[in-house]
Amino acid sequence: MAVKCALIKLRPGCTEQAQAWAKEINSRKDEALLTLVDEGVSIESVFLIKQGADDFLIYYMRSDDFQKVRNVVEKSTHAIDTYHNKFKRECWDSITQSETLIDLMAEL
Repeated sequence: MAVKCALIKLRPGCTEQAQAWAKEINSRKDEALLTLVDEGVSIESVFLIKQGADDFLIYYMRSDDFQKVRNVVEKSTHAIDTYHNKFKRECWDSITQSETLIDLMAEL
């Protein structure tokens, strides 16, 4: 299982929209989970970080095949994906990919 983590800078004035987006995704959790199954994603977590005047999302995902994820996302017809893509177009300013240094997962 592979992981990805990215730092996404939000455009100025998009923090409230990001919070509304998160609230909407959480309220449609069953629908969102169906898209993860289609994509082959086992974990998707998003965190909001405020750094001075800038706001960022930390986006973390775990999947066996990130190429499959990209292919499925590009062809998705789920309404929640349409909503998510609109938010990305309107609010994401830049994306910085991270380098994974440590990835541990315990079997509990």
